[in-house]
Amino acid sequence: MPQIPGLLLNGARCASTMALTMSWRKVISSSHFPYLVAGIAVPLLAVSLTVVDGTRIAFQFLPDVVLPHSCVSRMLFSFDCPACGLTRSIVYFVHGRFADSLAMHRLGGFVFLLILAQVPYRLWCLSGLHPRLVTDGRLESYCWIGLLILLVLNRAWDLAAAA
Repeated sequence: MPQIPGLLLNGARCASTMALTMSWRKVISSSHFPYLVAGIAVPLLAVSLTVVDGTRIAFQFLPDVVLPHSCVSRMLFSFDCPACGLTRSIVYFVHGRFADSLAMHRLGGFVFLLILAQVPYRLWCLSGLHPRLVTDGRLESYCWIGLLILLVLNRAWDLAAAA
């Protein structure tokens, strides 16, 4: 049975396009994709932000237009949560103002480096070349719990220092 070269070529193009689309769909629907996006977006946003009056955040190109508070605890109850100051600390850290970053929140630089480390780790996971570190998928839960404990301990340290 003779084959028409153009049809075979178009069929090959369709198959490769379909395989590429399917692989992108697999990547986007993966649980690693949101962490990869956050790991890329947070440093880019932090570079474009600036701290205004030590209490508020604004874009560098619009310093007069401050962004609203993002902490629900502060907005509703006028109470600082354990993560209050992290955004400002990360912005200071990215701009090289390490002393201000540390003064704003002790864990700001650490949290920023954890977020930044998500990029190579999530790319590694999405490549399919990584071994299973924990077979039942509890590793991420343990990491989130550990970070939460660090934030609570940081807040307790602040309260003990104020007393």
